[in-house]
Amino acid sequence: MAMNKNFLSPVGFSFHIKKLPEFNFFVQSVTVPGLNLPMYDQPTPFKVIPRIGDHLQYGEISCTFKVNEDLGNYIEIHNWLIALGFPEEFSQYAELATADNQLSGDGIESDSYLMVMSSNMNPIMRIDFEDIFPTALGDITFDTRDTGIEHIEATATFKFLKYSFTPV
Repeated sequence: MAMNKNFLSPVGFSFHIKKLPEFNFFVQSVTVPGLNLPMYDQPTPFKVIPRIGDHLQYGEISCTFKVNEDLGNYIEIHNWLIALGFPEEFSQYAELATADNQLSGDGIESDSYLMVMSSNMNPIMRIDFEDIFPTALGDITFDTRDTGIEHIEATATFKFLKYSFTPV
């Protein structure tokens, strides 16, 4: 296999979360989280010996997105977080966790993928995230002092079970 000498473009991607159809179109940036294999120390009478750990730890996915005019994409994530945290009544969570919702991908977690594009904007790699769910939703700031129109952005943070790479 020949080595590819092209650099990866930071603008060649599309990010999709099955449960958030309004969100997907407005994603401006996404961070593929790092992977960590923590070590542990094995004590001995003479010295502590570092050993390879056995539990991988993934970071968080952070997405910045433009908020659409009716706040639909922001509200999608907001409502998902509200249902996960069931702040008003347990039925909010129970509805989210029903078997029908789990089978359709609209349950507690959702599947997601990041499509990475080549320098010619052709798909070359798919990164699949399994069982993604939101953990934080950033602020929305309205400000009349802005002289130019900078559309409002927000940031959402997600955790997941694992991710994998598939060449396209």
